[in-house]
Amino acid sequence: MKPEAVLCPKCNRTLLDPRTVTLHVKLATATRNHVVVHEIDCRSCHETYGMIVVADRRSYLIVLVGPERLKDEITAISQRLLEGLKPGDLWKQLKKNDVKGTVLGRRGTCRHAWKFRKVHPLAFIVLFCPRCGAETEKPLTALNLVEFVLKPYSQGDKFLRKEKEVIESAILPRKEEIIREAARELDARLKANQKRRRRLKNLRKFCGTIALVT
Repeated sequence: MKPEAVLCPKCNRTLLDPRTVTLHVKLATATRNHVVVHEIDCRSCHETYGMIVVADRRSYLIVLVGPERLKDEITAISQRLLEGLKPGDLWKQLKKNDVKGTVLGRRGTCRHAWKFRKVHPLAFIVLFCPRCGAETEKPLTALNLVEFVLKPYSQGDKFLRKEKEVIESAILPRKEEIIREAARELDARLKANQKRRRRLKNLRKFCGTIALVT
């Protein structure tokens, strides 16, 4: 489902077209707390709004308030999000409080194409999806390094300069050790999980070829 246009509460004309809504939702998804704040002007009536965009994997919420209320509203919304409220639940609360200019939308599902972004000091790797901007974290294991770093690198995938420097300075020098550990883990999983056998076999093959092409 594609995002719908957002109308100006004052003149009822288009304030944000679907493409702009998609952009703001992607920006919110890419942030750690999944919230972004902007000020926008209506092109028709020139009314100024403070805009808060909240997003999760399945839905998004856009809240329009007067600029003078933006600070208080973002504080209240952030507190509710910390309490575990989803955009849909937050929308219901705002409707009860008669907050005008709230728009709840459903996001189209994305088959994430996870790509390596960085190694975090707390022993996990950060991945992002170039299609929708989503971000996730995986444990810093040999198997994850093979799947998300060494395999794409050996296949010639493009990495940003920072990412490439991390791979070549911190991961490639340990590739033999990483490959051996990943191979042991894959062999153990192949015995225990028949349903994922084909995918695991393919990864197991890469453990023997990565060293030849990197």
